[in-house]
Amino acid sequence: MMGLPEPLHGKTLLSVIPFYSGDIEAGREVLRPIREFGDPVADTVEPTLYTVHQQSADDLYREGDRNYWKSHMFDELSDNAIDTIVEHVKSLPTPLTTVFFEWMGGAIAKTAPDATAFPHRNATVSFTIAPKWIDPGRDDELLGWAREFFEATAPYGPEDVYVNLLSHDEPERVRDAYGERYERLREVKREWDPNNFFQMNQNIEPAE
Repeated sequence: MMGLPEPLHGKTLLSVIPFYSGDIEAGREVLRPIREFGDPVADTVEPTLYTVHQQSADDLYREGDRNYWKSHMFDELSDNAIDTIVEHVKSLPTPLTTVFFEWMGGAIAKTAPDATAFPHRNATVSFTIAPKWIDPGRDDELLGWAREFFEATAPYGPEDVYVNLLSHDEPERVRDAYGERYERLREVKREWDPNNFFQMNQNIEPAE
């Protein structure tokens, strides 16, 4: 379990996963304040190949597990938003369930919002609720938990979402993933894929 001591397996923990791309010694200095903050139960930060880092979560997605995501973005994390999140994670429904933030600054924010299909360059964080379970008999319970959690946090941020974090039951939110770029993408789809051959995704239908 990612190098954590056995007594911590199955416990609810807060994990910070920093990433620095560049000179190793410079990275150590950049990350030093966060590594010296508090008294962590484990420190697994070390120089890592990018390809290894990309596979670091593979063990979390095993064949037979049941997964569901609900995600949106925050322009800022208000006190009320934090309180709402903390209240919901006090009792996670399964030991495999995670709730995570992904920082949206850095190189993401350096690109103009109208330069690519991804427009959400000014968001502070992407926030995802990710229950995981094994028993199909708990489907309604876990889906309901994620949706209720999502609705509770939705008032604190825009409807924006990263397209790869949309679930299968959210086709109406594809527009939210692309914002003002959506209609332009429909025009491109009409030109290059008028019959909507490529549709096994979070689909953008061709313009009429």
